[in-house]
Amino acid sequence: MSLNTELVKGVLVALLASAALVHAADALRPEVSKPLLAAQNLLKAHKPREALAKAVEADAVPGQTAYEGFMIAQMQAAAAQQAGATAAAATAYTRLVESGRLPEAQQLQTIAALAGAEYQLQRYDQALQWANRYLKSRAGDAQMTTLAAQSAYLVGDCRALANAVQPGRVPEASLQLLANCYQKQGDNASYVSALERLVSYYPGKAYWPALLSRIAAKSGFARERLELDVYRLRREVGDFGTADDYMQMTQLALAGGYPGEAVRVINEGFARGALGTGDQAPRQQRLLALSKNRLSEAGKDGGAQDAKGADVFEQAFDAVLNGKPEGVSWMETNLSQVNSNRREDARLHLGIAYFLTGQKAKAIQTFKSVKGNDGTADIARLWAIRAQGA
Repeated sequence: MSLNTELVKGVLVALLASAALVHAADALRPEVSKPLLAAQNLLKAHKPREALAKAVEADAVPGQTAYEGFMIAQMQAAAAQQAGATAAAATAYTRLVESGRLPEAQQLQTIAALAGAEYQLQRYDQALQWANRYLKSRAGDAQMTTLAAQSAYLVGDCRALANAVQPGRVPEASLQLLANCYQKQGDNASYVSALERLVSYYPGKAYWPALLSRIAAKSGFARERLELDVYRLRREVGDFGTADDYMQMTQLALAGGYPGEAVRVINEGFARGALGTGDQAPRQQRLLALSKNRLSEAGKDGGAQDAKGADVFEQAFDAVLNGKPEGVSWMETNLSQVNSNRREDARLHLGIAYFLTGQKAKAIQTFKSVKGNDGTADIARLWAIRAQGA
């Protein structure tokens, strides 16, 4: 990460201006002022290396006062920065920060420049220290947050990295580093949490596959029961679209008693060209015919209006999944009839129904009410994130 050009320019201008000032209460001895004046003239002549040498000459004068040391450090910082002598600039910046003589604004500018210099020197622990000091006064600064995050990542300090990446919206690159740090350490729970922040603030396809695969791989996840719900979310966020995706989701929907959803999904696969060609086309056509037949049979049985309790709830959900928003009211009426051991699944499905029918606020509220440690609540939480970003 290179130093911000405008930031360094601001520091340099401030240092040169300060170097030209002599207060009544402070004075430079001739043996110090002479090489410093020469250094200033060399800087004006665009000879920074020669200017730095003169500043070093002034620094070698014994018996420096605090004021002389401060003036020398300013000239060294300005000359070193222009000369590209990063190590010398870092040393001078440190002296200036620790002098206590810089005005607050210039102090912060110098700390930022020091953090950048330490990063360039690959002294990442020092870069992290100075970046964090800057952020105590300017929390949320994007450049310093990124520098702190990169430094923490490079020293392998996930805790410091998490501290740099405070709650709320932060640069995407910083959240990526946080996720990668946790992944390297094998901390799956924290990795998932970082991915959730990424999909919350930077919605898109990029992070959903990793997040969904981690959720589904969690210990205790009821994969057999929730696999279709995972496919539903994958389809919603765009992590879906292969022939295998369409075939597998259609079969799961049929097995789960959702013929309306099955027909809608497989029709989409044909419409988008994912199905209907190649060696598997006959098999895909047979599944399409089976799905339509199951839906027709469900209609002959009377559908949700002639069913009772929990059956009404799931049939009404299937109606919503097949593009019929009137199913939501049947779901609301019959939620209490669902068996207690499937009540959380039912709340998840009601939240999905609200979302699919444009009732975003109700959807989020319902998703947040889902409990459990078998994966249902995890899927609901991800649906809530999706709904908030929609």
